[in-house]
Amino acid sequence: MHGNVDEEALRRALPAEIEVEIGPWTVAVTHDAGPASHLPLHESEQGFQIFNPGSPTERRRAPRPSMGLLSCEEAGLTFEHVWF
Repeated sequence: MHGNVDEEALRRALPAEIEVEIGPWTVAVTHDAGPASHLPLHESEQGFQIFNPGSPTERRRAPRPSMGLLSCEEAGLTFEHVWF
């Protein structure tokens, strides 16, 4: 998947968004280049989750650099932030 600052050749080679089936769940991944695009976020409502891992290289306005982990278990998908 490409981001908003990737060079044109990479943007042509990679999709802007992807969907991955993990067991009975679908994970959609996209790069949102909006004003809060690198801010860590995790919201969940009625089985729907929005997760932004933040950035491991540029913390922007976040308290610290971060990345995300996704775990798949029988009970469902679990997202968590890893803080540096």
